[in-house]
Amino acid sequence: MKRWIGSLAFAAACSVAAAQTVTLDAADGLKLYGDWLPAAEAGKGAVVLLHMTVPEGRKTWAPLLPTLQAAGWSVLAVDLRGFGQTGGGIDWQLAPKDIDAWLAWLTAQPGVPAKQVALVGASAGANLALQACASRPACPTVVALSPSDNEIFGAAMMKAFVGRSAAIYAGRYDSGANSAARRFLKQDQGEVVLHILDSAGHGTQLLEGGTAFVPEEIGAWLRRHFGR
Repeated sequence: MKRWIGSLAFAAACSVAAAQTVTLDAADGLKLYGDWLPAAEAGKGAVVLLHMTVPEGRKTWAPLLPTLQAAGWSVLAVDLRGFGQTGGGIDWQLAPKDIDAWLAWLTAQPGVPAKQVALVGASAGANLALQACASRPACPTVVALSPSDNEIFGAAMMKAFVGRSAAIYAGRYDSGANSAARRFLKQDQGEVVLHILDSAGHGTQLLEGGTAFVPEEIGAWLRRHFGR
């Protein structure tokens, strides 16, 4: 797999350090794009951000980045296929393989402990994050904003979370995500908490507006579960 790394200012509207743009060749040849913000200190945890299905892609994580960087963690925010710089067509069969490729790249980076890589996802990205963590016993935890329950990424995968943890968020007035999140909770076999917010927001929208406290909650959850 070919790899290229260049320099790019990530999310100019955010007061975070400049990131490196990373690209990978997917299994089908599509070039995948992400932003990499390595921790200043080796051995700290790393967080992978998987966005919701919007054209802006990884840029939608700007409200969460200051919290993650203040904690000293490395951050990898990627554009899913069909969105942002990655482009191409949407393919939910290939997307999990793309996440596998990103996780392989991440754990090969100096100073990134394989057992301290958590995932945070929104909407479709939440389902991809849950699936990726469920299939990796070394994954300490996942945060899922507005997951959906469907035939590709269903709530049954929560049965694989024995001995691990997940924090699930949904807006009270986002009826689809609200119902799905409750079904995910019923299927859990690990430490799973459900946050129903007084909001109609979906995915990364839950990081803004009247629920601006959510980034701090996510940071506290990750601090608690890293290094277990």
